[in-house]
Amino acid sequence: MKFFFYMILCISIVVSASPAQVKSDYATVQKFKKLQSSIDKAIEEANTVQECAAVAASLDELDKEFIDDKALLDQSLYPLNYTKTFELMRGRLMVRQKDLGVIESQMVRITELETQVRELSGQVEKLTGENTALMGDIDRLKSNITKMGGMAVANANMVDSLKNVISKLQKQFKDRDQLIFALVDSLFLQYYKNVTDMKDIEKQGLAVKLERHGVFGNMRKSLEDNIKFLETTTLKSSDLVKVVQQQQRFQSQWKGVGPKLVAIYATGKKKESEAAVIDTLLGQWSTKVDYA
Repeated sequence: MKFFFYMILCISIVVSASPAQVKSDYATVQKFKKLQSSIDKAIEEANTVQECAAVAASLDELDKEFIDDKALLDQSLYPLNYTKTFELMRGRLMVRQKDLGVIESQMVRITELETQVRELSGQVEKLTGENTALMGDIDRLKSNITKMGGMAVANANMVDSLKNVISKLQKQFKDRDQLIFALVDSLFLQYYKNVTDMKDIEKQGLAVKLERHGVFGNMRKSLEDNIKFLETTTLKSSDLVKVVQQQQRFQSQWKGVGPKLVAIYATGKKKESEAAVIDTLLGQWSTKVDYA
């Protein structure tokens, strides 16, 4: 499991400070060297094609973040330079891939999926933050309308604002649900096999990725938000039809991936419990839809 410790460090890269912010050259160099060291360790620890692909994706992210600091790093990495440093790391990764018998075409495809997973995870996180803010907007607008005497006498602009926020939030709930299941699909596609055919080390690797990207937590959050949305809003019949479709789609997709998610974990007890929570929340959402 050392590999996963190093990989968590590798993918913790954050977006560089904006040009308006003063960056410390020393801190930049030290950050680069720390991430470089983590990736070097990850290359040594890689035992599967998926782990090699994760390293390759981390190398791409590292290059993307620090390319603007190339001149600074050229000086600090002497007698090497920025370009040569990446060439050597990618060369070591290629040697590791060959030692493991990794086929290049398979490596390219899985690296693409690994990059896609990271992008999807970021989009889910972004939408979750936006949805939380929109839920707050709905609560605030409803409170103001109530103080004014209700929808019938409230300012027309305020009522329109509430309707627009509700419509936007409903769309973003749907978008987030789709992203969550797309994320799960991209994770499983890296393995080209059924869960029952996976080796223990592959299951361990996938379990770490599922935890890292908060798959169960994101599903639970999505369901809780959808339930709260129905509890706090009054929908037109056309909007309610969309909610029904969304709930049925989520339930269908969960039936497909839920058992596979649980089967990934060796003990299974904790995840069986989390799966039960998802089932319960789905039932609550269905009941809310029926009575909406």
